[in-house]
Amino acid sequence: DELAIANWITILPSETIYFKEGENSAYFSFKIKVPPDANNGEYLGKLYFAITPAKAVTGVGIALGARADVDIKISGGREVIKVASPSDIALATNALVDRLQGLFIMRVASNGQIYYLHPQEKKMYYLGSSSDFQSLIKMAGRNIANNLLNKIPLDLSRLSGIDSDGDELPDAWELAIGTDPQKKDTDKDGFSDLDELKGNFSPLKKDTKLEYDQAVTSSLLGFLLIQNEGSGQLWYPDPKTEKRVLLDTSNSFLNTIKQYSLGISEDNFQKLLK
Repeated sequence: DELAIANWITILPSETIYFKEGENSAYFSFKIKVPPDANNGEYLGKLYFAITPAKAVTGVGIALGARADVDIKISGGREVIKVASPSDIALATNALVDRLQGLFIMRVASNGQIYYLHPQEKKMYYLGSSSDFQSLIKMAGRNIANNLLNKIPLDLSRLSGIDSDGDELPDAWELAIGTDPQKKDTDKDGFSDLDELKGNFSPLKKDTKLEYDQAVTSSLLGFLLIQNEGSGQLWYPDPKTEKRVLLDTSNSFLNTIKQYSLGISEDNFQKLLK
């Protein structure tokens, strides 16, 4: 993960490069020193560059930037310890487990394997396939009525999927919250369904504010919530944002889950195990 490899990289000649007047390019190199006790596997990271004036300027300025992706594959290092029973793994009792419960984690040194830590029980579940995910929903999914679900704010920053009416609110989300996927403005008040949600107004009733409840939200963070008054849609109140997202339960669920996964080094992963 990015934190694991941060100390491995040195930028030469230095981390600060000055351009002389008239120059528009510069050359530098990366020196990568991998520790001898590093775990085998693939490590992914990013290097960010900021391009700014050497001297302070007055008025409006524009800061440019660039990014370099780092992909390091290690073999011949320390073998990654295997988990014997990936479907239901007992967790240790420590501060790291407490901090990660309710999250999806990505085991970066083991081909990006995805795990889910139950928010209440000391258990972790490996998610390697759609069938693993369906089994997890059956074992750990929690039915919830709309009156409670609607007290948890929506995370509208990661919307994706088919959008029939072109209002930037995907059909799957519209069906789950009760709006019409064929109409941009379900309650016909002159505002699109998405704009109303962004303003914390109901898209189903005119001039009606949405009422969220922090106590209800906090009590349900990290759980997999099955909407029993809909079509069994699966919601996930992300502990990192304290907002809920609609999860894909199809064969492409891993692409969705990876958006919410927290990368974890192998050393920290082993600390989770009992």
